[in-house]
Amino acid sequence: MKTPSRKVLVTLTAVVAALGLSVVMYWRYTTKPWTRDAQVRANVVGIAPRVDGPVINIPIVDNQPVKKGDLLFEIDPSTYQAAVDRAGASLKQSEAAQVQAKQALDRQTALYEKRVNDLQDLQDAQDNYLAAMASTAAAQAQLETATLNLGFTKAFAP
Repeated sequence: MKTPSRKVLVTLTAVVAALGLSVVMYWRYTTKPWTRDAQVRANVVGIAPRVDGPVINIPIVDNQPVKKGDLLFEIDPSTYQAAVDRAGASLKQSEAAQVQAKQALDRQTALYEKRVNDLQDLQDAQDNYLAAMASTAAAQAQLETATLNLGFTKAFAP
């Protein structure tokens, strides 16, 4: 009679061990998944330019792997280069007008101190100088914007 109970005990122990091991493995699989044959890739990644215009250069081919920093395409920069040139010229004009307004302010200040002209003339010269400074700041901002847009004509892989 000892042999049948021994067989039952061994079988029961094996079944309990198998169930315990199954529960442990299931818990580990759900909380800490692991694989050794995974791949990370993207089939389609949308890339959009920040400026518009005709595309003049696409140095990559279909299904070519790219790395961060690779040139994907280039938009015709001629329009944006012209905008940079135009903004640069506008900045030079504004700077010249600012110098002229500063000279007029200096003259009006000297005349006012000698009591040759009115306070209104001095205040007008001050207002013109402040307006010229604001115009120069606006022209500088336009040049920066145009330069940024020129840089956006080339799209690189992120």
